[in-house]
Amino acid sequence: MTSYEVPKCLIIDARDHILGRLAATVAKHLMMGTKIYVLRCERIVMAGHLIRAKLKFRAFRGHRMCTKPSRGPYHYRAPSHIFYRSVRGMIKHGSARGKNALRLLHCYDGMPPRFQHIRKVRVVCAYRALRLDPSRPFTRLGKAASEFGWKYGKLIAQMENKRKVKQKAVFAVHKDIAKMKREAIKTVAAKMPEEYAFLTEYEWNLPLQQ
Repeated sequence: MTSYEVPKCLIIDARDHILGRLAATVAKHLMMGTKIYVLRCERIVMAGHLIRAKLKFRAFRGHRMCTKPSRGPYHYRAPSHIFYRSVRGMIKHGSARGKNALRLLHCYDGMPPRFQHIRKVRVVCAYRALRLDPSRPFTRLGKAASEFGWKYGKLIAQMENKRKVKQKAVFAVHKDIAKMKREAIKTVAAKMPEEYAFLTEYEWNLPLQQ
C-alpha cells in the first residue's frame, strides 16, 4: 500500500507517458479502488525505434491458438485497447478482485468532449521528459498501431486540432473573467477597507490592503 491519500478518481492525460511505467502505476491504483480515465492513448510513447516496436508487435500477433484461432488470443489494434491489455496483464484479472479493479479503468483515443474542460493529471513517475534519456529514441503508440491496421489516426489528429482551437478560445474567456475578478476585488478593497480587512484576515490568495 501507499502512504499518501488514495484519490477516488483520476483523469490522466497520457501524452508523453511511457507505456510500461504508466500501466504499472495505473494497475496499482486500480487495485486500491481508484477509478481511472486515461485519455489520448495514441500519444503514449514506447522506448526504441519504430522498427523495434513493429518487430515486437509482429511477434506478439503470431501468438494464436493452432486448432481454432477464433478462440484467441485477440490482438487489439486501437491504442486504447493496447494500453488496456497492458494494464490487464499486470492484474490478476481472473479473480473477483481483479475483475472489479478492471471495471474501474476507462481508456480513450483522443479526448472526448466531456473531458475537455476538466483538469487532467500527469503521472510524474512515468513522464517521458523525466524518465527517458533525451538521446533515447521513442515511438508513439498511435504510430505503431497505424502500421498494423488502426485506421483512425488521421481522424483523431483532425479532432485534436479542432479541440485545440476551441480550448484556446475558452482559455481566453477564462483569462478575461479572472482579470475582471481581480479588478473587482481591488475596487471593493478600496471602497470598504475595514470590512475587507476583516473578511480577508486569514485569506492568503487575495490582494493585501493598500
